[in-house]
Amino acid sequence: MAIGETGGALVIAQVGEREPIGLVEYRAGEPTTGWLTVVFIALAKAYRGWGYGSEAVRLLEERANREGIAERFRAEVDARNGLGLYFWLRLGYRPAGRGEFGWQVDREADRMAMVRAPSSVKSKP
Repeated sequence: MAIGETGGALVIAQVGEREPIGLVEYRAGEPTTGWLTVVFIALAKAYRGWGYGSEAVRLLEERANREGIAERFRAEVDARNGLGLYFWLRLGYRPAGRGEFGWQVDREADRMAMVRAPSSVKSKP
């Protein structure tokens, strides 16, 4: 898995399947240096709830951390999307406080920024 220094999209695939089962889009350096923001994640309906999305995000975090691209991670979720919120909470993300980390995020009122700090990211040797 190659991580782009400015961002990109990664296909989620399952061994033995002919078609991709999902996609993760991310932006490195957003909102500022040292951060990586997941802007989109989707899985085919038949593969939801089996851990594929969680594993894809974990692998993305580990690789970005190991390669020095990002130490902090961010995602936005619609505040009305309980399953989406639960997904990020299970991965160790937490809601960002207003003005936290020294940047001002302009977003819609129904969107919530979720963040994960370096102390909670474990990189493999």
